[in-house]
Amino acid sequence: MEKLQWYVAQAPFMTDAIKEQIEGLDQETFIPLLKAGESSEGKKNKSRMLTFNYVFIRGERHRIEDDIRFIPRLHLLYHRPGVALGKSYGNYERKPMTVPDREMNMFRRLVSLYQNGAPIADVEQPEIQQGDEVRIIDGPFKGIEGHLVTTKGKKGGKVVVSVSNLVAVTTLDIKPEYLQVINFSGNGKHHYRIMDKFQPLIEAAWNKQLNAISLTTEERATLERFVNSYSDVTGNTINTESRHKTLIFMALAALGLHDLALKHYRHLEKELITKLKSEKVKQFVEQHLAQYHNIHSHNI
Repeated sequence: MEKLQWYVAQAPFMTDAIKEQIEGLDQETFIPLLKAGESSEGKKNKSRMLTFNYVFIRGERHRIEDDIRFIPRLHLLYHRPGVALGKSYGNYERKPMTVPDREMNMFRRLVSLYQNGAPIADVEQPEIQQGDEVRIIDGPFKGIEGHLVTTKGKKGGKVVVSVSNLVAVTTLDIKPEYLQVINFSGNGKHHYRIMDKFQPLIEAAWNKQLNAISLTTEERATLERFVNSYSDVTGNTINTESRHKTLIFMALAALGLHDLALKHYRHLEKELITKLKSEKVKQFVEQHLAQYHNIHSHNI
């Protein structure tokens, strides 16, 4: 039995009759609507029924191919340009485009949050760029994961959920405190900047908890923001990840969240520290694990 998957189809034009035929298939289908907007002159633009006439159909490939033969000019999209039109490239096997269930579920959920159709864009548009991978942790878009698109001079930003590099749907602007980073974009420089920014603040709070000095409200808020925003991040190298997880561990300990701090302590001690290449990072990790052990050895 073939695996059920989401396949991507497209038609050169779309009518109500074709839409009804698609929705009448004995398969699960999804047709994302395009939101009607306004021009800069305030005139209402004519909306299109479908985003770039893409249709998503879930089922077995051979059944979908059989069913859509009866729908005018609707065809599956293939990974190689021109293959969907019947052209061949030597021994190249035609492979239709598919979308993972999780990615499709995220896309459908985000589209459903817009009552009048979602603001969907072509992923080639310049404002749709791959930034940090984030999760929204509060508000109406809670649970949505995608890539952050920021505006210069503003905190937070929109979260873009893309489907197989075909289309993308964006959230409204999300407050920075509602965003949790899953992965940093690029070559890790952004990750280093974040750690360099927070490390002096975390170390100051760490030293306070070692000396049983209470944190200020502002210090607690800073630590909570760091933990909430970056606790799920993994580094692109073992050294980066170890430094990052140590900072999370230190912030949790300074906040008095010792059950969570102990989990990070054990992970650092048993899994990360033995793999470290950098002596500098190793000393940083060992120093803070030892300091914590001296105070909380009865709990470890």
